Amino acid sequence: MKPHRFSFWSAILAALLLAGCSTVESRIKEHPAVFAALDAPTQQKIRQQIVELGYTPEMVYLALGAPSEKLQKTTEWGVEDVWIYNRYYRDWVGNVLSHYQRWVMYDPVSKRYIVYVEPVYANVYEDREEEQFRVTYLNGKVAVMEQVKDRGERPTAQPAPAPAAAPAAAPAKSSAPTVAVPTPAQSAG
Repeated sequence: MKPHRFSFWSAILAALLLAGCSTVESRIKEHPAVFAALDAPTQQKIRQQIVELGYTPEMVYLALGAPSEKLQKTTEWGVEDVWIYNRYYRDWVGNVLSHYQRWVMYDPVSKRYIVYVEPVYANVYEDREEEQFRVTYLNGKVAVMEQVKDRGERPTAQPAPAPAAAPAAAPAKSSAPTVAVPTPAQSAG
């Protein structure tokens, strides 16, 4: 990707795009019949943006919104639809010399004009895209969920941390695995 300067119009465009983002509640209003047909525990999970195995594409749309990308794979078990949810952000690269600014001032003591020249720097940002979550459908139901857990890289000089001790009482697990997807506001911080 080619770095470019952050401009006023980029900020306006980003603000307009963020203002148009859909929320869980707006998606529920968009498809009230689908949401009303679900039982109360499933409705609560969708409001919390939680996806489980066995959900239909409509249920995933209500919980997470439209995917960034859609793929279709044909395997010996049938056709698989894959929805990919990406995270987009701008990464600060540094400063570059943009131009020089000239100031002309009159000096009443020497009765002449003095020209001052100073450099002007601009911030440089690079657009980034990371895959955050992937949902695979088989026969119209969620069959596989993949979520990025940690993108951080460990320094090679330090060993990996020791595993933490197991908790005294493990919480009860549900029959189907669930995945809560962080919202853009949560993952930006």
